[in-house]
Amino acid sequence: MSKGPGDAGVEASGAALGEEQATVAVVAELLESNSATLVASLSSTQVAAALWSIKDRALKCWMSDTPTALRCEAVAATLLAAKPSVEAEGIANWISGFARLTQGQMEDAVRHLDVAYQRLTASGHPLPAAQSQLPRFIALSMLGKSDLAVQCAERTHAELVVLG
Repeated sequence: MSKGPGDAGVEASGAALGEEQATVAVVAELLESNSATLVASLSSTQVAAALWSIKDRALKCWMSDTPTALRCEAVAATLLAAKPSVEAEGIANWISGFARLTQGQMEDAVRHLDVAYQRLTASGHPLPAAQSQLPRFIALSMLGKSDLAVQCAERTHAELVVLG
């Protein structure tokens, strides 16, 4: 029996779902144990996928679950050290920006979010780069740097509009 044109898409979707589930399982294990053996076994592509997933977790919890945000930061640092790349550095700094916000360390948060923007832009991820600036203007506002916060917000808004 031959496969129809839609069957390939179903198989590809199933493969993508399987990869996503595998990434979720890896991230869960890393957040639980931060296993050096597991980290060493990951490819650069798997590290990037894990970091994106950890960033999503950090985004969800930074205002309500400080210990998890800090755990996300520790795991991101381990992944970055094991398989450094410009993309991984950008994601890890975004995660660190969230973690520094949870600790009230606004200057450090701004610094990490600046690096996140630069590295994500350099690695060809302009939309996430722009999104990484949203918590930056929160930190700038908390530091009383209203003019810089407004500039950041306006620049980020313009970038997000252009990027769709």
